[in-house]
Amino acid sequence: MRTRLVTVLLALITAFLVIPGAAATADEQGGESLHGQIGQPDDRDQGVEGILITVFQGDDEIDAVETDPDGMWEVELPGPGDYRLVVDQESVPSEFAVRETSLIVEGVAEVEVEPNQQRLLLIGLELPGDASGQDESSPSPDAEASEDAEEDTAAEDEAVAVEGVSGGFGERFAQLTAAGLLFGLVIAISAIGLSLIFGTTQVINFSHGDMVTFGAMMALLFSTGAAGWETPCW
Repeated sequence: MRTRLVTVLLALITAFLVIPGAAATADEQGGESLHGQIGQPDDRDQGVEGILITVFQGDDEIDAVETDPDGMWEVELPGPGDYRLVVDQESVPSEFAVRETSLIVEGVAEVEVEPNQQRLLLIGLELPGDASGQDESSPSPDAEASEDAEEDTAAEDEAVAVEGVSGGFGERFAQLTAAGLLFGLVIAISAIGLSLIFGTTQVINFSHGDMVTFGAMMALLFSTGAAGWETPCW
């Protein structure tokens, strides 16, 4: 029984040393950014590739990116503040047009980014004929409902954003899974150590928590390079 517990403990310690690479990557992904997806009007899950998006801060151009095959795009920002996003109308396929909303007017959007915010900005497309015959000053109820749904979706996505975690759903899922597994292993190691000591000596080690905390602080010290050593690449 004792050999089995020791084997499990060593396996958990090995996993603890290997997994921080993924967790550290998630922690390093901070700062401000703008990201989103441009999908087809009839199927938003199917992205539109090659649309050029340029982000400005004042008169300075921050970056210009094109949407990938899934319609995803992301621009890293130098810091919080007010930014202007411009969609290149010539890069939009001829069968589509940028949908006008309360936020996006003629392919231009003014957004405010807060510190450490990865802001989601949804840009919709429509068929050119969908906007004909409607008065811009009095949008239809369907258009208003669509805009409200888009704003609610963006607000929900921003509400579930976690500091230090960015990217699409798959990347967030992988990062949060790695972080949760890491914290679970810390608790498991503490519990196994306390149970092992009590099972062999029939005495509760009240300093076990201090020992675990000291080990965690030492791991943090050396993994972040605070001790003057180069941070290892796992």
